[in-house]
Amino acid sequence: MNMGGPGQDVNEMSMQISFRMMNDTMKDCFGDCVTDFSSQQLSGAEQGCLKNCAGRSFSAMQLLSSLQEQMSARGQGGF
Repeated sequence: MNMGGPGQDVNEMSMQISFRMMNDTMKDCFGDCVTDFSSQQLSGAEQGCLKNCAGRSFSAMQLLSSLQEQMSARGQGGF
């Protein structure tokens, strides 16, 4: 039973969505960037690819979050 009120549920749901998006990003970037499993270390190209992929994904998430906040503040409800 949740005694924290409706805000608690929204925060918990938001955290779950954030974790799911981060997990999906990591899986997608790993699948796109890591191609050589013959070494225990990532190559320089793989490291660079992962850094760029994750950076772009997190930038996009921040932009979408900002836009959703702006829409909610204007009473448009968000996505």
